Order: sequence, then C-alpha cells, then structure tokens
Amino acid sequence: MFRLISWLIYEFTSQQKRESSDYLWMVYEKVKYSQKKWIRNLYGCILHRIFRENGANIPIETEFEGYPVFPHGPSGVYISQGAKIGKNCVIFQQVTICLLYTSDAADDLIGV
Repeated sequence: MFRLISWLIYEFTSQQKRESSDYLWMVYEKVKYSQKKWIRNLYGCILHRIFRENGANIPIETEFEGYPVFPHGPSGVYISQGAKIGKNCVIFQQVTICLLYTSDAADDLIGV
C-alpha cells in the first residue's frame, strides 16, 4: 500500500522539484523525525525512490549539523552510516564519504 501511494506522490512531483536539495531534505526530515510510523514509512518509500533514481545512499543515521548542498543533486553520493557532516558543506556528484572505524573516528567531522 505504501509503495503504491509513494509511487503516485513521486510520479506527480515534477522532476525539477525532486532534484532540488530542499525537497530531498524535507522528505529526509519526515523519515527521521516523524512521530507517526505510517508517515515515516510513506516518506521512507519516497526517499528510497529518490536515492534509487540517483544512485545515491544517505543513511538516516548520518549526523548533519546543517544540511549540505548538492549542486548536481544527490547523484552518485554515498555516505556511510555514522558519518558526521558539518555546516555549510557542499557535496558534488559521484562522492563517497565513509567513516573509518579507528580510535579517533568519533572526532571525524567533514565541513565546519
């Protein structure tokens, strides 16, 4: 049911809007912070479609101090679970950000 509804919402949203960073982060926040499970599931399906269309992966567990800007959309962007992204970060296409699990990994932060 959620897949059908999310597909309809996704298809009736213009491609220009789907590629904007504002729309991506609106959907991302609905998945991460919504108190209602059905809203998280619905927007989770939409977020999955956005990432699948762009060949991207940004886990919900990623910590953002301020949402980064994607000048070319999230095309090919892979961020590992547990990564920390700081404020005013610009991430271009075809970028992989991974967290190395070492003793100093807790202090790793990209952007300022």
